Amino acid sequence: MPPKDLSPKTVDTLLRRVLKGTKKTVPGRDDWLLGVDTFSYLGEGGPDEDLIYSYGRSHLLTMNRSAREHMELLARRLQEHLALPEAADATLIQHEIASAIGGVLTGAREFAGLGRDLLGNIGELMARSVTAFPVAGLNFEGMENPLIRLSGRVLLAPMGDSGEAAVSEFAVAAVGQSLHFTHDAWWTEEILAFRSDPEAFDDGAPLSKVAIFAVTIDAVDYSAALRSKEQVEALLGAFWLIDQRENNWPSSPPWILGGPSRSDAPRDPGSDFDEGLPMVGLQASSRRHSTDAISFESQHPDINVARALDKRPGLIELVAEAETGSPAQGLGRRLAAACRFAWIAGQDTSYDVKLLHLVVGLESLVSDHVAAGGVTGRFISRLLSLQQPSHRDSAKLRALYDLRSEVGHQGFSDNSRSRLAKVSAYASDLLDECVFSFADTVKRHGFRSEEELLAFLDQASPDVSDPFD
Repeated sequence: MPPKDLSPKTVDTLLRRVLKGTKKTVPGRDDWLLGVDTFSYLGEGGPDEDLIYSYGRSHLLTMNRSAREHMELLARRLQEHLALPEAADATLIQHEIASAIGGVLTGAREFAGLGRDLLGNIGELMARSVTAFPVAGLNFEGMENPLIRLSGRVLLAPMGDSGEAAVSEFAVAAVGQSLHFTHDAWWTEEILAFRSDPEAFDDGAPLSKVAIFAVTIDAVDYSAALRSKEQVEALLGAFWLIDQRENNWPSSPPWILGGPSRSDAPRDPGSDFDEGLPMVGLQASSRRHSTDAISFESQHPDINVARALDKRPGLIELVAEAETGSPAQGLGRRLAAACRFAWIAGQDTSYDVKLLHLVVGLESLVSDHVAAGGVTGRFISRLLSLQQPSHRDSAKLRALYDLRSEVGHQGFSDNSRSRLAKVSAYASDLLDECVFSFADTVKRHGFRSEEELLAFLDQASPDVSDPFD
């Protein structure tokens, strides 16, 4: 049974317990090693050991076991009350509680009203962040103003001074703090070095063919960075699917710098003439008298952002709804997951792994996301609703799902690689079609919830028992 909503009185009661078991001291000569606004232990952190919190640089707070347990309890209750999904946020709330107690012990504020203020302000204090990632494989040709707000939570811009200024302005509006390039990331180090000494760079500004995504998330720290990365991966998958739909020469997907790629110059993609490297194996066999090179070719991605947005209006924007908290967030999450798994599958040349990711992407579009009977039947019937009538084949969908289960449950398939290649190609085309149909259906009917969409797909599904339907 979930706990009742917190009241200021309940928060005050727990805060008094924390305050009762906390003492303040002045830092000693060696205590600067503890850092600022951090938790630490003098020993190994056993259950009965005092917890130390460095309150600014002026005081240390020593919390006994009772204070520590009440602080953990209050943090957990606040996390539940605020409906914060990330486990890491409970630790961040503990920092806010300890800081509030430090303010009382040092005379910076009165205890009266502390529970009310904490309850009212803590969500704003620690629940939102903006994270930026550099990406390669996109271009902004033909765009007069290449600063693109894909939603209220996502900004896409070219790398450079204007891009950094736009990201910083975006961050100020979202969290009240600017976001500037620092020396803490390898890709920003090269940009900052160019600014200080441009003559040292014979080939001009580094990362000239790189773009930057900034994503607002209702969480902070590493959990927010992970969710931001997943949102960027989904958007890269969406751009790539749009580009591949009319491309006779399939490319590898665009990527986040530092992630897997086939770039010949991964630190500065696009700087060398030969931008992409194939995967190549050398092979000797009983059929030939020579050593042969076996290549897995893939074109280097170069996706025009303006053309992709113009071709499929609404698809990118719906994917960008995945972290907005809007009524359409559930629909955005489904589509974002499908695009992200398409993006992951596009990086792999192993047909069984590719197949597994593609079918998971399809499931994200139509699954009920609960354990219940009839999963396979709903998977087939709802995908049939998303397909064009001439493409519908329930037998193929069932065989696809069965093969996915074989790979997923035992880690391999006894099928030949040629058959896996054919099924993988079918799954790729199917996911491509269903992603676009999903976005079109949502836009055409004005759906704002998952329930509306799934109910429509169930009603629109053809009768699979009738071969002429």
